Amino acid sequence: MDFTNVSFPGMGIGAFQVNQIAFSIGSLRIYWSTLILLAGAVLAFFYVAARGKKREGLTKTRTLILTAAAVVLGIIVARGSYVVMTWDSVGYTRFGEVVAFWDGMTMGGALVGGILGLLIMSDIFKLHGLRMVDLFLPGMLLVQTIAAFATFMDAELFGSVIGETTSFYFLGGAFEIASGEGTLFGLLRMALDKGGLVLCYHPVFLYELVWNLIGFLIAQFALKRVRFSGQVALFYFTWFGFGSAFMAGLNGPRAGLHTVQLLSLIVAVLALVVMIVRLVRASKSGVKVVGIDPAKRAYKRVMNPDEVEEKRVADIEFITAVLDQKADKVYGDMTVETVVTEEEPTEE
Repeated sequence: MDFTNVSFPGMGIGAFQVNQIAFSIGSLRIYWSTLILLAGAVLAFFYVAARGKKREGLTKTRTLILTAAAVVLGIIVARGSYVVMTWDSVGYTRFGEVVAFWDGMTMGGALVGGILGLLIMSDIFKLHGLRMVDLFLPGMLLVQTIAAFATFMDAELFGSVIGETTSFYFLGGAFEIASGEGTLFGLLRMALDKGGLVLCYHPVFLYELVWNLIGFLIAQFALKRVRFSGQVALFYFTWFGFGSAFMAGLNGPRAGLHTVQLLSLIVAVLALVVMIVRLVRASKSGVKVVGIDPAKRAYKRVMNPDEVEEKRVADIEFITAVLDQKADKVYGDMTVETVVTEEEPTEE
């Protein structure tokens, strides 16, 4: 369906048409969602390139190579994991069906493959792998934010039907939540006109867009105050895991829902616990990033005034000792000849 009538009655936005096709070249159709995703990928690349040059001294060429490795390996793992998950239901018989990544990929596989690609290329270029992951994952949040809007243009990413109540599915159970007039879900509900049948749905694309945008902004804050390598990555998996579990519960019952939510929660909780433990340890030891060198990030221990004075005295003593050694080396070989004069005997 090329055109879809969409409205947001809770916010007073009347019905309008969404043209999914941007333009056509002969029989080839170019969709708005494709153009939006490409624009998002380019924007994320320049964002990462700018941050990488400022924080890690990366050139655009090296950033492009890292990005390409992450994308290629991400697609391979994402498609592979999708094929494994759907092997029994689809029944792949040809190699072309297996490698047809446009037919389906998994988000988790894309993340695993992308991070693996970054770590491999970081090792080749002798870069700090975890710092590269910290650098790239906020860009991933930016892409996910724009991708959510792209799915709106395809009228794909919407959840279960909204009435006076809505069902939230969580780990095999269903919970009824009020969603009528005066509620948040009632305010945000999205109506779709499908051949004269108008139904209201959860605008999951909007939930994901807002969720990922907030995560992206928090990641910016975290990048400026990072206490250890991998901190931003742990935040990403915490944010992504909880968000994924929540969004899945609004998409209605479907195959594998329980597994998706359980895995998402496990990833989120583990990442959150590890992040808190590492932050507490860093706080107790007084370690923080105090400055950014284009080539290397400088970590330094925060000292109290007494420790600062002790270090100053120790530095003075060290410098004095070094200067004394140099003085001994310069003047030690120099001898002073003592002139002995014989006194003439005196007559008594």
